[in-house]
Amino acid sequence: MRTYEALIIFAETVKEDTINQAMDAFGAEVERQGGAVLDRVPLGRRVFARPLKKRESGLYGKLYFNMEPDKIEALKKRCNFVDCLFRIQISVLPRGYRPPVADPGTQEADAVQTAVASEADEVAVAEPAKEEKPDGVNE
Repeated sequence: MRTYEALIIFAETVKEDTINQAMDAFGAEVERQGGAVLDRVPLGRRVFARPLKKRESGLYGKLYFNMEPDKIEALKKRCNFVDCLFRIQISVLPRGYRPPVADPGTQEADAVQTAVASEADEVAVAEPAKEEKPDGVNE
């Protein structure tokens, strides 16, 4: 499993007090595809730099989750059918990255730490690169 970060933009028709419900719906879709939600961070309403598809603003949120890489495309296709979802960008996080967790010490935070630790064990230690000297430097 890899760790991903999804930047989600909801349509401006979604109310700010219902963004948590909308993010829960996306998280449920992640779990239906076999993933595990690590954390979610609502970022609030933001105005676009320029109008996109005749819209001026949207509600932003970030969702951190673990999922098998081959299931990401299926998740993106399922998101096309969600009306309140305006745009989504899913990024792979580097191995060993620790996503921010809202409340350390909770069961969710402990699950994140366990997942990150198991991922870090899989990463091979790379050899350090040789230091190259610029031309004309003698030592």
